[in-house]
Amino acid sequence: MWFDTYQIEKINKNTYKMIGFCKWIDNVLYFQIDESGNISYPVQWDGLDQILNYSPIFTCASNPTDMSNVECGNSNFVAFDENYGKLLLTMTIGYYSIFDSEPREFYQILEKIN
Repeated sequence: MWFDTYQIEKINKNTYKMIGFCKWIDNVLYFQIDESGNISYPVQWDGLDQILNYSPIFTCASNPTDMSNVECGNSNFVAFDENYGKLLLTMTIGYYSIFDSEPREFYQILEKIN
């Protein structure tokens, strides 16, 4: 388990920019939150493909069969944990390794601290 602190910036009404995804400080990930609290990831942002670790991203929506190690049915949403009074983002995303074309999958729960 990694304990990271991400910087997340609000870009517009429903789009956010995460800097330093999974310990790679040079990785930037854009995601969107709709009115229902669902999280999605645009394939492109500002005319460029979204990449992680030099590779295109994929999601539960775009490539569910490549998400064999994570729970797609219970991910990519925002929730308020009333027991602890915390806002939580549950996120699942992946990319294909440039070294062996194998999928790399990430499931994380982020807690808003400020």
